[in-house]
Amino acid sequence: MPKATRYVTILLIVSVVCLALLVVYLGGLQGEVFLVGENGKAEVAPGATIRLFRQRGDVNYGDFFKKETGIFLTYAKRANETLRKSTVVTQSVRSGKLTPGDGAELLRSLALQLQSQKESNCLDINIEALKYFGTPTKESNADRNGRFQVRLLPGKYVLWVSGQAGSSHAEWIREIVIVWRSQVRLVEPDCVYSTTPSD
Repeated sequence: MPKATRYVTILLIVSVVCLALLVVYLGGLQGEVFLVGENGKAEVAPGATIRLFRQRGDVNYGDFFKKETGIFLTYAKRANETLRKSTVVTQSVRSGKLTPGDGAELLRSLALQLQSQKESNCLDINIEALKYFGTPTKESNADRNGRFQVRLLPGKYVLWVSGQAGSSHAEWIREIVIVWRSQVRLVEPDCVYSTTPSD
């Protein structure tokens, strides 16, 4: 093999290796995670757990998201019924059918029931997610500003984030495709509940 050809071949091999290393060390996912509170203020999720699962060909991830939707619809139906009962209690107090004391006690009980329903919704989603996703390909934590960066090879992944934003715990689960440097902004959670005990 002529010297010039040998040098060109070596240069090409080195270039390919450098490109591969560049993809590995500079590629990946950057993002931020936060909730928007009832007052419209953004609450970041410092220290949120970031888990990424490489999608496998033997798993139908669409089935998980269908089940997640079913879990949410069941929760929403129960939550709406609880809220309807709260409205009836409030109206009964205003009309004099219930004393303010009795009304307050019933509303407190219904608030605890709603809180329990929200927590159960998150727990059911977590159980299903654990069945489908297995061991994380990468795991990290968000910084104090709710931002995170994970080095990953290009491919299809499921991103699962759990964190505390203000007085609420939330879970975000998303399908993502990483080409090289990808970014994600998580605002709307799959489930959320308050960690502040109801009075």
